[in-house]
Amino acid sequence: MLLEQWNVPCVGSGAAAQALGLDKVMSKRLAQASGLPTPRWCVVTDAAQLSRAPVPPFPVIVKPRHEGSGLGIDPGAVVSDADALQRRVAWVIDRFRQPCLIESFIPFAELTVFLIGNRPPMAFPAIQRPLDPVSRLSCHVARAAGSGWFCPAQLTPDVDREAHRIAVGVFDALRCRDWARVDLRLDAEGRCYFLEINPLPSVDPAGSLGLLAEYLGTTYAALVGQVVEAALMRLGKPLRAAHRPAPAPRIAA
Repeated sequence: MLLEQWNVPCVGSGAAAQALGLDKVMSKRLAQASGLPTPRWCVVTDAAQLSRAPVPPFPVIVKPRHEGSGLGIDPGAVVSDADALQRRVAWVIDRFRQPCLIESFIPFAELTVFLIGNRPPMAFPAIQRPLDPVSRLSCHVARAAGSGWFCPAQLTPDVDREAHRIAVGVFDALRCRDWARVDLRLDAEGRCYFLEINPLPSVDPAGSLGLLAEYLGTTYAALVGQVVEAALMRLGKPLRAAHRPAPAPRIAA
């Protein structure tokens, strides 16, 4: 982060990891170089390149390369033919003035894994996100009215361990610090694929961190305390025991 140039201690990843996390193409390249699975993909800077680009088989999802918080992704981002792909790529490039990531769309379960700590981080149990039943996008991205739908998925100990392995691997590949959130998808056979990493997740109590606390039976404050403690320990300034928050419980695999 920019505070680093003045040697001001701060919580979270540095500028390089933040930039890599916001770059969907570079984070996928680093994941692949680390032997981690990610859906087939290609990147184009102009719709005219589609005729010679290694576009994965349909359906695919089209995303701006350098955006977060679901920007540029709505039900129209998932396309099933060449004409729709041409239109969507042209729209994204015109709207966001940046290249497009074209990725195989896996219309099954979506998982998110929170990580807190360093060398190695602790991966919390994978949480399944509700999907829009029509577009099969995550509800927070599709912004669809009505209740979400959970694609039937077996969140077995093996799936949880694989989600943890991928999440920790990407965290390490980007040299993240203190905490991050990794999003993944499961295919019909239960295979897990890396989608994106967010080295600076939302701290909204009503968001994913608050939901994780509820899921674990702990408190939002306890999880935030663990993030702060991870940063202090990294900086060689651990919390005094009397002020250390209780650790969040783990769910045994």
